[in-house]
Amino acid sequence: MKCKRWHVFLPNPEQFFAISICLSYILTQSHVTHLISGDLNMNDSEQLSLDQIFVDRDNLYREENLTDLKVATIRRLVPIKLDGTDDESRPIMYIAQTSIMSQMGPLPIQAPIQADTLEEAVEKFPQTIKDAVDQMVEEAKEMRRQESSRIVVPGAGMGGGIPGSPLGGGIISG
Repeated sequence: MKCKRWHVFLPNPEQFFAISICLSYILTQSHVTHLISGDLNMNDSEQLSLDQIFVDRDNLYREENLTDLKVATIRRLVPIKLDGTDDESRPIMYIAQTSIMSQMGPLPIQAPIQADTLEEAVEKFPQTIKDAVDQMVEEAKEMRRQESSRIVVPGAGMGGGIPGSPLGGGIISG
C-alpha cells in the first residue's frame, strides 16, 4: 500500500530563507548531525571510526512508527532488555516527525515529544513541531548573523587578496 505524503507549508518567507540556510549548513557537514537533540555540531571527540562501533546492550529500544498518513509520524521508542522483553525501568520515548516545504524542497523535521502516553504525544505533536521549526529558524538566523559579521580584508599585492592565499587577505570574524 502506498502512502500519500503531505507537507506543512510555513507562511513566512523569511522562515523559508532561514530554513534553507540551515539545511545547507547541515548538508555541508562532514559528520553525522544530531537533529533530535538540536545539536548541529558534533565534536571530533564524538566521532567514531568503524572499528569503534558497537551496540550498547544496556540501551536497546524497539522502534514503532505511528502515522496519520497525512502529516504526522510519531516514533515510539520502547526500551527493551537484551532478551527482547520490555524494560519497565526506563521510560518510553516519543519523537515527532514531519516534512515542511522550503525553497530547497521538503525538509524533514523531528523533535522529541515530552509525553508519558501515546495520547499525550498526539496532543503535543503540533506544538512540538512548531517549537522545533522555531528553534531551527533561530539557529539559522544566528548563523546568518555570524556570517554577516565576518569582515573580508583585501590583501596587498597581486591576486586581489584571495582569502587563504599566500598573497594576503583573509577573513576576520567578529
